[in-house]
Amino acid sequence: MALFDSLIAWLVSVVGVATGAAYIPQALRIWKRRSSDDVSILTYALFLGGQIIYLVYGIRIRQWPLIIGMSANIIGSVAVIFSALRFRASTISAPPHSSTALDEGREPRADGDRTG
Repeated sequence: MALFDSLIAWLVSVVGVATGAAYIPQALRIWKRRSSDDVSILTYALFLGGQIIYLVYGIRIRQWPLIIGMSANIIGSVAVIFSALRFRASTISAPPHSSTALDEGREPRADGDRTG
């Protein structure tokens, strides 16, 4: 039975770190696009709340596999939330873009006015 318990503990640690790493693609996508418009910060905040509770529980019962896994998940959630807030804030504070004829695929007028 001790071997089985050790195997399960190891597996929980590995799976915990792997699920923590699963947040990386979302965080990278936000940074690459410099936009978090399609990301629900509330969803990740709820994940984070649950992960913190599990982490506290793991610490309380002194279960390293749970502590390791939840720590990795918390790092992932915080990375996504930070990225989303970082680029959502920059989008809101950016001045509105005025379109020009070239932006819309039209030729500028003969007098050189690029807005027409």
